[in-house]
Parts: sequence; structure tokens; C-alpha cells
Amino acid sequence: MSVDVWMQHPTRRFLSHEMLEPLRRWGGGTIPEDEFSISVTLDAMEAAEVEFGLLSAWHAPYVGPLVSNQEVSGWVGEHPDRFAGIAA
Repeated sequence: MSVDVWMQHPTRRFLSHEMLEPLRRWGGGTIPEDEFSISVTLDAMEAAEVEFGLLSAWHAPYVGPLVSNQEVSGWVGEHPDRFAGIAA
């Protein structure tokens, strides 16, 4: 079984954070107008043959939650066979 032990499903808050600006410039990425569906992460897991993921919340200093515990809990609740949650 392949397990990803540190993954985040990207929220707009996460993708917009200044720490990711160099990656956006380097990769030519843009920030989507709408939130990504959890199916985007599930599809990436399928492509990489990852069967299970520890989905992590992300709390940035001086900013607050970029991926909230509540969001992680919701995604885990929707797909308990694919994710377990890690709180921040």
C-alpha cells in the first residue's frame, strides 16, 4: 500500500499565500477563482498510485488557517477510505 504521509488539498488561501509566490512564478501557475474540488486531489492520488493520504491542515504564522481543521475533517468524512486527518 502506498501512503502519502504529508499532503494538503489546496485551498485558495493556501495557494494565495506569499510563501508560494516563487513556485507560482517558476511553474507559471495561477490561483483559481473557485476552490478546487477534493476530486482534484483524489485524481492526483490515482495518477501517482497513492492509495491513502494523511491530509494535513496548515496554519501559517501571523495569518491563520490556510487549510483549516474543519475543511480537513469534512474531506476525511467524505472519503474515510482514502484519507485520515492531521490537525494544525
